[in-house]
Amino acid sequence: MKISQNKFIISLLVILNCIIILGLNYVVGRDLVYPDYDMSENFVKLKSNRNNSNKKNDFDFLLEYDDIKVIAETNRNGLIGLYNPTMDYYYKSTKFNALGRLRYFSMDDYREKKKVAININEISPNFRHTKETSFFDIPEVKGMEYINTFDPNSTIYKDGLRVIVNLFALSSTSFDTIYIDSDNVKHLEEIKDKIKTLGYDEVEFNRFNNRKPLITNILNSLSDRYAKFILQGVVATYLLFCYVFVVYLSKYNKYFRVCLECGATFKEVLKNFLKQNLLFNVIAGLISSIFMYIFLNHICKYLSFTELLGIPIFITITSMFFTWVKFSFTLKKMKVFMR
Repeated sequence: MKISQNKFIISLLVILNCIIILGLNYVVGRDLVYPDYDMSENFVKLKSNRNNSNKKNDFDFLLEYDDIKVIAETNRNGLIGLYNPTMDYYYKSTKFNALGRLRYFSMDDYREKKKVAININEISPNFRHTKETSFFDIPEVKGMEYINTFDPNSTIYKDGLRVIVNLFALSSTSFDTIYIDSDNVKHLEEIKDKIKTLGYDEVEFNRFNNRKPLITNILNSLSDRYAKFILQGVVATYLLFCYVFVVYLSKYNKYFRVCLECGATFKEVLKNFLKQNLLFNVIAGLISSIFMYIFLNHICKYLSFTELLGIPIFITITSMFFTWVKFSFTLKKMKVFMR
């Protein structure tokens, strides 16, 4: 069983390792805690340190940027301020569409600090009725013009959210937590630094701090359509490998019988096969682990280094087990024929 004569099985092991690592990496990634309000990984969260300057035009500098989104959570339950010139929350929301009557926040609204707002209500399938959600107990919304209704299924929704208001129509004295996000990292840093001078501290967010065990991620994936599909693909690939590996071992049946007929014991022959099997798995495991570690670090790696190594080890145990079962079965068949 020379390495040069077994390139196929080594290649198969490398491919299997890579597929399982990619699949489980996706499953773990889907189960991590993500930022609120559908923010990207660039987002920055800032919390008031109670030393706010609270000047009337504190946040007017935001109008200089048109490639950002800013959400200000207030100390009023269910109320947020929004500056969203990119309008992505509008495009990704379930809403009413009525030309001439219902709309989204405009740049004129932001510049002129118009008192306009969007309320959150459950929109029925026929888009005609909504389940009423009371927001009249929030003093800041009195006198507001309501320009649209978003369903809780919208990407901007967060538990308890009732009203989205033009950020510039609110007093900054009510701002408690601010979220800023942009694809333009340079602008993001500029805005963050300016907001810090207004009395806010950055809050670090690390989605890996609350990582669940891998087995929990796998179980949770069963309730997620996309993660479940990927997991099914991983399991199918693994089962296919088991079948192909057993077929691959069958080509050594003759060699196995000859060794026994020449006086070798079953344990000696099996030990030789297991040693070769282990060597192939170590080679494939090292190649796939190093390659995937580098590759995932360039994309997004969710698996820990231990889990990354654990996958080749699991496949090694699988192949060793099937080697033992296959040749034990072959030995049993030989004894039957020799009777």
